[in-house]
Amino acid sequence: MEPNKPNMADVLAPNLMEIAPSESNSPMPTESQICETIQNLIHQINLLNPRIKYIKELIEVEKKNPLKRDPRPTMELQTEKGTLETELERLT
Repeated sequence: MEPNKPNMADVLAPNLMEIAPSESNSPMPTESQICETIQNLIHQINLLNPRIKYIKELIEVEKKNPLKRDPRPTMELQTEKGTLETELERLT
């Protein structure tokens, strides 16, 4: 993290403390619990970032070099395969 950049948990925690729980009997989380939750979320996001980057790279590669797909319907291709197999058997 950059030295001048404030810690995200420190920035968000005071704002989250103002949010009251929806049920009156629910205990208000402590600031340390909120900070821990935020740190866990930040950690999970950081774990996902490489996966997201990899998926974006795959998408870019596919856009630049799309896989050559046969546009014909599956049934037509299966029929052609069967015909070719029959022809191969006849020739051998």
